[in-house]
Amino acid sequence: MSRRFWLCAGMTLISSSVSAFYSITGLMGARGDVFAQYAASRSVSLLLITLLSVFFGRRVGVLVMAWCMSFVQLLDAWIGLVGHNPFETYGPLAFAIINCVLAYSLWKETQEGA
Repeated sequence: MSRRFWLCAGMTLISSSVSAFYSITGLMGARGDVFAQYAASRSVSLLLITLLSVFFGRRVGVLVMAWCMSFVQLLDAWIGLVGHNPFETYGPLAFAIINCVLAYSLWKETQEGA
């Protein structure tokens, strides 16, 4: 696997891990909140699919998950912006931008090798 693959995979794993961490943390504080349960199930699923894609070295899987997590983080940044919370705006926005750049780089490498 190339350096671009590992950079993109690493950033996607960090992004999905942070997302899963915050959703599980939110679930702990919201016993019985069905919305928190749904958020946690989706975040953990995204993390597991990312882990499997990296473990099996699936470039397309990592690319798909990188784009998915970029979109998730972009929406999280929007929520932070609407809520007037700079930490919850700029952190996810940084994750989204970095993940997009790395995913694009990996996609270009894939196109050049085809």
